[in-house]
Amino acid sequence: MARRLQLRAYLGRNRRRAEGATPHPESAGRATGDAYRLLFEHNPQPMWIYDSDTLEIFEVNEAAVEHYGYSRPEFLSMTIADLRPPEEVPAMLESGARARRSDRSGPWRHVKRDGTRIDVEIVSHSVEFMGRRSRLVVATDITERRQLERQLAQTQRLESLGQLAGGVAHDFNNLLSVILNYARFVGEEVGDAAATDGERWAGVRADVDEIERAAQRAARLTHQLLAFARREVIDPQAISLNDVVSETQQLLRSTLGEHIELTCSLTDEPWPIVADAEQMEQILINLAVNSREAMPSGGAFVIETANVEVDESYPGTRLGLAPGRYVQLRVSDTGEGMDAATLERAFEPFFTTKPKGEGTGLGLATIYGIASQSGGQARLYSERGVGTTCSIMLPASDKSAAAGTPPRGPSTRRSRKRARL
Repeated sequence: MARRLQLRAYLGRNRRRAEGATPHPESAGRATGDAYRLLFEHNPQPMWIYDSDTLEIFEVNEAAVEHYGYSRPEFLSMTIADLRPPEEVPAMLESGARARRSDRSGPWRHVKRDGTRIDVEIVSHSVEFMGRRSRLVVATDITERRQLERQLAQTQRLESLGQLAGGVAHDFNNLLSVILNYARFVGEEVGDAAATDGERWAGVRADVDEIERAAQRAARLTHQLLAFARREVIDPQAISLNDVVSETQQLLRSTLGEHIELTCSLTDEPWPIVADAEQMEQILINLAVNSREAMPSGGAFVIETANVEVDESYPGTRLGLAPGRYVQLRVSDTGEGMDAATLERAFEPFFTTKPKGEGTGLGLATIYGIASQSGGQARLYSERGVGTTCSIMLPASDKSAAAGTPPRGPSTRRSRKRARL
């Protein structure tokens, strides 16, 4: 009650003060102008005013200076075309010619002083300012939002592909089982017949062996598709990711070759994870195969592990990653890297940059599926001429990891032959 009475008294004093004040028209106009300039200068959104005819920027607020990195004198020596990538200037000029009194446009690309390109939405308004026909611009940086939208679209696309691939692979795998069984039956009968007349049945036996080998290759492809679709039968156990890396190092060195330097930087006490050890090895081997082909003249292949606490403030680049404890596996190379278009489709099954017939495009798709099936997440970062990094986040477990990892099965040995992206 006391606070309410104090508030009423405060509002009453201010109301009487406002009613009693009769400022001079000139001073009132000056005060209004100062208030609007204050709103412009201290607005948290980047804002500027430019000449509608010459496109020269002649007023800019502090938020724009801070966000774009240009000093105020630099800003005031520029035109709005200087904020755009050169290839987008013609579209900007056409848009400007069609601009209405109040207009919203975008997304556009702007270039900061350090060369960083950002996505922005623009709201502009025609104004008469200091006797010049001008436009007031408010810019909103939507780079992070666009990145999250692209990640969401990619995740949804991969989920749809996974459902389709999983259904087809499951049915096809059943058909292959029948083919393999009957090929073995025929092979046994031909083998018995060849015991009495080997010359006559030698060619038939060779044909049956070829059928069986082709069916086995197809079966391996279906297992990769099932892994991508998270339908592969796995044996998850509490394991140490460091143990998996240590157990696989010798195989990785032979896969990479002597011209590529292998470096491991492992956290001292990694949290245990619940996963299939063979699948974790398969991730490393598939990435090694990719990196070897991306570095024909040599380079560096780096494996890192780290414990990561993910909370609500974790960077938005990890869409869909729930807060909690994770073990991060980062595998980097200094290879040729990928452009943006290739990177966007890298996890898709059967997408490959290799010539037709030289790769299945299932290597990275398999990695994506394994990470997802293990309750984690895989992300790729790549630049042309810089290299590629695959970052995999796997949920930590409260269970104790068993000492060492199970011996490698046939799936690990076969993974050396799996194709690059």
